[in-house]
Amino acid sequence: MKKVETTTKTNRDVFIADEWETRVGLKAMVLRIKYTEKLKKYLKEKGLWDEFTHDWWTGYVKKPDGYKYDPSDNLEVHGGVTFTDGTPIGAEENTNWIGFDLNHYSDTGNESLEYVKEECERLAEQLLTNKK
Repeated sequence: MKKVETTTKTNRDVFIADEWETRVGLKAMVLRIKYTEKLKKYLKEKGLWDEFTHDWWTGYVKKPDGYKYDPSDNLEVHGGVTFTDGTPIGAEENTNWIGFDLNHYSDTGNESLEYVKEECERLAEQLLTNKK
């Protein structure tokens, strides 16, 4: 994984886990978000670190030209769409992506990169189906 950034505001390290062209021809990217050691230590000292606190994945697909997200599109992806407009960390500047994360109460942090990539593939297919 390629480290992209350490966010000073939240003390998290961001890594690009993979970038590829989906089966339907849209660009996709998976990031791994990790707590810095400094933040882990702080959370543990304050008693805020528990089994629900973990590193997590985020998946993104570059929107097709002209695509405008509408919640009524009912895009089905792990945990629902959580990023609808803009450029995620590590992506080419001024590009427009849509994405999701695996940082929900029911997520364990043990989900695989392959699982996240397959969710990106499903999202890409839906974007082309719902293209307006």
